[in-house]
Amino acid sequence: MFPMPKTTPTPVDIDRLKERLTKAHVKLITHPETMLYGSVILMGKSEIVDYLPTAATDGLNCYYGAEFCAKQNDAQLRFVVMHEKGHIVLRHLLRHKDYWLEDALTANKAADYAINGLIMSLNDKTLCEQPTVPMLYDTKYNGWSFGEYLS
Repeated sequence: MFPMPKTTPTPVDIDRLKERLTKAHVKLITHPETMLYGSVILMGKSEIVDYLPTAATDGLNCYYGAEFCAKQNDAQLRFVVMHEKGHIVLRHLLRHKDYWLEDALTANKAADYAINGLIMSLNDKTLCEQPTVPMLYDTKYNGWSFGEYLS
């Protein structure tokens, strides 16, 4: 195996990223297919952080990894926002707390299959585009809930 070249992370323009994140929120709350989620999209903090490899939610607030988000185009960034906010809408962390405590990895898979299926089922394919990282999505799970995936 050859040694990997050392790379220096490209500095992220945080102000520009905050602007793009705000635009993603506005687009999602004004689009006919996602406006129903508007109040949740605006709920809680949406914070850009440097310690996450992708993005995460605690069930109320969303945290977006700066380097990851900077690499996404606008439609991919909207997907990431919709994904994290979708976990809040569906109350994955609150309703299924026992599953998360027992087996966080499987619970995360179930939650991701459920929310990614919803996002991929949007009719306007220009609104949200799959991000640059592999994601959990399989058409056989379309329409499945968190609980159905686990059973």
